[in-house]
Amino acid sequence: MKLNSLHLENFRNYARLDFAFPDEPIVILSGENAQGKTNFLEAMYLMAITKSFRLGDREFLKQFDKDFFRIEAKGVSGDQSQTDKTDTPIHLEMCEITTPQHQRVLKKNGTKISAPKFLGHIKTVLFRPEDLHILTGEPALRRKYINTILIQTVPGYMRQLQTYQKLLSQRNALLLQIKLGTASISALDIWDPPLAEAGAALLTSRLELIDFLRKQLCEQVGEALYQIDYVSFLQNSASTQLQNEIQSLLLHALTQNRSRDTRSTHTSVGPHRDDIKLKIRGYPLELIASRGELRSALMGLKEAEIAWFAYKTGETPIILLDDIFSELDSDRKNDIFEMLPPNTQIIMTVAQGNPLPTSPKLRSASTVRKVHEGQIMD
Repeated sequence: MKLNSLHLENFRNYARLDFAFPDEPIVILSGENAQGKTNFLEAMYLMAITKSFRLGDREFLKQFDKDFFRIEAKGVSGDQSQTDKTDTPIHLEMCEITTPQHQRVLKKNGTKISAPKFLGHIKTVLFRPEDLHILTGEPALRRKYINTILIQTVPGYMRQLQTYQKLLSQRNALLLQIKLGTASISALDIWDPPLAEAGAALLTSRLELIDFLRKQLCEQVGEALYQIDYVSFLQNSASTQLQNEIQSLLLHALTQNRSRDTRSTHTSVGPHRDDIKLKIRGYPLELIASRGELRSALMGLKEAEIAWFAYKTGETPIILLDDIFSELDSDRKNDIFEMLPPNTQIIMTVAQGNPLPTSPKLRSASTVRKVHEGQIMD
C-alpha cells in the first residue's frame, strides 16, 4: 500500500495534522529533537502493527489533556514499484478512547474490523539505531522481531499468536494448581493438544521465514559470511517439516517435560522459548563482531526482510528510517538506498543540520519537510 495522506488528531505532540504525501517517493523530515519527527513514524507504524515501537503505556500516545487520539491513513493498494500496478483506494482509521473506559476502534473504508483483519494493509520495515539490540540483546527481542514481520505478511498469524499466548497462560496457571495439589497432572491432557496445534502453526511460519532470510543473506555476499538459524526444541529446525509433524513433536515434548514444568510452573518448550541465532564466519555474532560488522549484518537482515515482504505479499513495504544516519558511515548510508527497489515509499527523519547521504537515488526522488512543534511545513 502506498500512502497518499495521513491525518493525526491528539496524537503525541500533534494536536491536528493533515499531511499529503508528495509525488516523490522519499520524504525527509528534518528538525530539532523533540519536535515530532519520530512521532510521525510511530503513527505510521501503529497503522501497520497496531502497536508502537516504543516502550511505555499506551496512555501516552494521546495528548495528556485529551481523552482520545485518531489516526487516519489513505492510500492505494498494490506494489508501487511495478509499472502495471492496479490502484485500489483504501481508507484506514484507528481511534483510541480512554474515557469512560478504554476502547480502540479500527475501521477499513468506514467499516469496523478486528485487529487481525486490520493488519497487513499497511506494511512497514523500520530501521532504528536501537535495532542493533535485535542482534545482541535478549531472545525476546528477536521473537518480537520475527513476529512483527509475520503478522504483516502471513494471514492469520496474529490470531494464531493470540490463541497460543492464551493457551500458554492457561497451561501455566494449571501447572501452578498441580504444584499446589489442587489439580491432577492428567488435566494437562486437555490443554497440551490445542497448545501443540497453535504452536505448530507459529513454528511453520517462522521456519519458512528463517529459511528465506538464510538464503537471502547468503546471496547478498556470495558466500555464507552471515548465517541465521532458528533455535528450538526441534532437532531439525527446517522449513521442510510439515505442520502436523511439528505438532506431533511439540506435543511429545510437552508431555515429556510435564514434571519439570510442574516444578517451575512454566512451560519449558514451545515457540515462546525459541530464538534466532546469527553468526559471522561460523561464530556467534554478538561475541566476535565489531560495531561495523554488526551494522552490516543488520543492514543485510533488513534487506532480506524487505525481500521477504515482496516474496510473500507481492508488495514492497514502506520503509521507515528513524535518525539512522548518525550511526552509519557514508558508504553504508548510500547502500540503504541502492538496495531498495525503485519508487519505494520511504519516510526518513534527520536531525536538522546533519548531512544527507549523497546517493543519486535519494537526491533525485526526495522532498524535504521541516518539523517544528507538531507541525510539518514545506
